Amino acid sequence: MSDPTEHYLRKELYALIQSDTNTFDFLEQASLDGLWYWDLKDPEQEWMSATFWQTLGIDPAHKKHLASEWQDLIFQEDLALALDNFNKHLADPDHPYDQVVRYKHASGSTVWVRCRGMAIRDTDGTPVRMLGAHNDITQQMEMEQQLNSNLLRMDELYASTRLALDESQALFDMSPDALIQSNLDGLIVRANTEATLLLGYSNDELLNMNVDDLVPPAYRHNHKLQREAQAENSNLRNMKRTRTDIHALHKDGREIPVEVRLNNILTRHGKQILAAVRDISEYVALVRSLEKTISENKYLSMQANTDPLTGLYNRRYFNEVLDREFSQAQRHGIVFSVLMIDVDNFKDINDNHGHDIGDKVLLAITERFNSLMRTGDITGRLGGDEFVVLLPHTSQIAGQALAERIRLDIGEQPLSVNGEPELNITLSIGQACISVQDETPEQILKRADKALYNAKQNGRNRVICAQEPF
Repeated sequence: MSDPTEHYLRKELYALIQSDTNTFDFLEQASLDGLWYWDLKDPEQEWMSATFWQTLGIDPAHKKHLASEWQDLIFQEDLALALDNFNKHLADPDHPYDQVVRYKHASGSTVWVRCRGMAIRDTDGTPVRMLGAHNDITQQMEMEQQLNSNLLRMDELYASTRLALDESQALFDMSPDALIQSNLDGLIVRANTEATLLLGYSNDELLNMNVDDLVPPAYRHNHKLQREAQAENSNLRNMKRTRTDIHALHKDGREIPVEVRLNNILTRHGKQILAAVRDISEYVALVRSLEKTISENKYLSMQANTDPLTGLYNRRYFNEVLDREFSQAQRHGIVFSVLMIDVDNFKDINDNHGHDIGDKVLLAITERFNSLMRTGDITGRLGGDEFVVLLPHTSQIAGQALAERIRLDIGEQPLSVNGEPELNITLSIGQACISVQDETPEQILKRADKALYNAKQNGRNRVICAQEPF
C-alpha cells in the first residue's frame, strides 16, 4: 500500500496551508473528522486523511488515495446528491458544497457524515482542486430519531396533566424552549439546557440566582410585583403583550426580547412557577418591519392581504410569505414547517345550524388559533373551512408537537355560539417540513395537503406528518 505521507496531493496541501491563510481558517473552523483533497484535473486522484477511514472502522493502510474507494462505501442516493452539489459549486462559487450523507461502516452499521468542501481555482477561475472536511454526526442523528419519539410522548403527557412536567426531568430537559422553575420568592430551583444557552449562565449559576436578576434593572421592580401577583393566579399567563416590552438580561449585559409564558404548578415542595422563555429577536425585527409597512397603508393592506371573515391572511398573501420564507430557508439553511388544517364535518354545521352559525364557528376557531400560535407563526385561511399555518424555524418534530397541541385544545373545549348547544369541533391536520430536495414551496404544501387527506381518510381528528421526499 502507498505511504500517505508521501502522496503528492498531501504535500501540495501542506504547502497551500502555509501560503494561503484562508485555507488554514477553513480547516480550523471545520471541526474535522476527516480531511480530503481532490485533483479535479485527474478526478480519480483524491487524498483522504486517515481519520476518515478510521471513522468508518477501516484501516487506512488498506485504502488507496482514489475517489472510487469512498464512492463504493457511500449510499448511492446520497452520492447523487453530493455530486449534484459538487457540480453546482464548481459552476457557482457561492453555491455551498455542504450536505449530510451516509456511509457503510465496516461493522455493517450506518455512519452519518456532514461533508463540506470548497473549490481551489486557478488564476482564470477554473476549479483545479477540491478541499473538504468530514464531520461524524451519527450520534446526533440517532439522538434526533429518539427525540422525535420522545417529544410526541411528551406532548400527550402535557395535554393530560401539567403536573407531569415537574415529576419528569427528562421531559423538562428535552423542551425546545428555555424553562426556568422558581419558588414563590423567585429563587430558581431548576433550569434546562436551553435556559443556559439563552442567558449565558451555567446551570449552577442559575440555581444561585433569583428570576428578578434575569430582568433589566429598569423593569426589575415591576417584574417583582408581577411575579408576586402571578403566584396568586392559577391561570396560564402570556407575558408577550406587544412582543417588545419583555426582555431577558444576558450574562454579558445584552437585553434579549423574549416571549414568556408562566404557569403555576403544584410540586412536592408546594406551589411553584414555571416560565417558558423564547428568544424572539428575529421575530421582533420582522414584526417592526411589518408594522411600519401596515401603518403606511393599513386599509389597503388589509383589503389586499386578509380574509374578510376571519382577518387571517388570504391565500394570495400567505403564498407570498411562504415564497419569502422558502427563499430564506434555502439561502441560510434553516427549517420551517407548514400545517394544513380542516374543520371536521363542517358541512354538517352549515346544514344543521345555518351558514351564519358556521361563520361564527370559524371566527371562534380563529380566536383559538391566535391564542395558540407562537410569535412569528403565520396563519392563513385558504377558503371554506381550510386553514394553513407557516411555522418559521420549526423542525418536523416541533411542528408535529404544536399541531397536536392545536388539535387537543380545539377538540377538548366545545364551542357555544349565539346560545346554540355546545358544538364539539375537531380538526384534521397535515404537517410537512421543508426538505433539501424541495425546489419550490408548492412541493411542501402538496405534502402537507396529502397528509391532511390521509388524516381525514383515517378517521379525522388526528395529525399526520408528511414523509420527507427521497
